[in-house]
Amino acid sequence: MAMVPHEQEQPRFAYAAATERQALLATKMLRGIPQKADDRLLAATWNLTNFGLQERTDDDIALMAEIIGWFDLVAIQEIADSLAHLHLLLSHLPASYRVILSDIGGNDERAGFLYDSDKLTRLELATEVAVPPSDRHYIRLKGVSGAFEGFDRNPYAVAFRAGALEFTAVCVHLFFGSHAYYDEDRRALEAYALARWADQRHKAAGAYSQNILVLGDMNLPIRDNSSNVYTALKAKRLILP
Repeated sequence: MAMVPHEQEQPRFAYAAATERQALLATKMLRGIPQKADDRLLAATWNLTNFGLQERTDDDIALMAEIIGWFDLVAIQEIADSLAHLHLLLSHLPASYRVILSDIGGNDERAGFLYDSDKLTRLELATEVAVPPSDRHYIRLKGVSGAFEGFDRNPYAVAFRAGALEFTAVCVHLFFGSHAYYDEDRRALEAYALARWADQRHKAAGAYSQNILVLGDMNLPIRDNSSNVYTALKAKRLILP
């Protein structure tokens, strides 16, 4: 399945960019988002939705850059094969911002990170997370149907250093499919596979880093124990903020 753009609004949405930027700054204050500082690392995640395929104006992308610029590290999902909009987004960010991306996976999507190189140094590790076939029989959950056959979009792991802290950031976009139980069960198995991988790398003496920061779009339907996806994420102590 390939990424499909959403239909454009009718009538087309119009706004004043300067007014919307001021509204964003007011929202930033309302939400209590801290200012950047040497003693803190501000991380976020954003599914940019058909980015590079959806029709967007320069003002649209400039407003997106305003939000991204509040953070030192942003995991991004749904990046199309075309990177034209991503390059435009970077042109609206300070020159210190860098990007690193996976290749396309399910739905013809890339995942990756935008980061401020004044705060973060990228280390050697950059890899997709995959579960070898010999381990797949361990990906089972009580009450969840089906078998794990791999990720639809492999999570993308990149190692960074910020000050004295070294960590592996993982950008995730779990399978969605539909609201049908079998698709949610498939998503739950992906969530468990992710949590199990993070737990194993956190414990492994030879891991590149035992600090694992998972960011992304979990397609979590509800954050309580009625959701198999939620219980799967918690099963291996992947902490949800």
